[in-house]
Amino acid sequence: ELYSKEFINASELDYSRMWILEEGHCFRDQILNICHRNLNSYQQYEAGSIETLINVVDENGGFTIFPELHLPMLSPEQQKNVRPFSGEEPRREISMVFRMDFVKEKLLNSIVAAIKSIIPQNMIDPRLAKMRVKL
Repeated sequence: ELYSKEFINASELDYSRMWILEEGHCFRDQILNICHRNLNSYQQYEAGSIETLINVVDENGGFTIFPELHLPMLSPEQQKNVRPFSGEEPRREISMVFRMDFVKEKLLNSIVAAIKSIIPQNMIDPRLAKMRVKL
């Protein structure tokens, strides 16, 4: 049983019991990449939001995968059921795309700073912690 484990390997999961976000959510695509699966061969249980996924799992069983940033929003009882992945932790990437002739360097750096300010320090890649946009 997975509840008895401290960490879980993606290969141990029974994907027929996984709840995922509906198509169109970028987090859904990232989960499929993490699991190295095409879920077309499985019955898919889908929901429109992470909050709904968690509520559905609470009511119907199965499991879901959600961002670590959502962990503080869970009740203490729900947090007892959360297990991290073993090995290298999956990461989400935030990208910023802009035209090179866009000359508002200060504005871009303000956006970068705002994004980094809401991400816990332990989740920011050390190489990017001091990143600034230089045009």
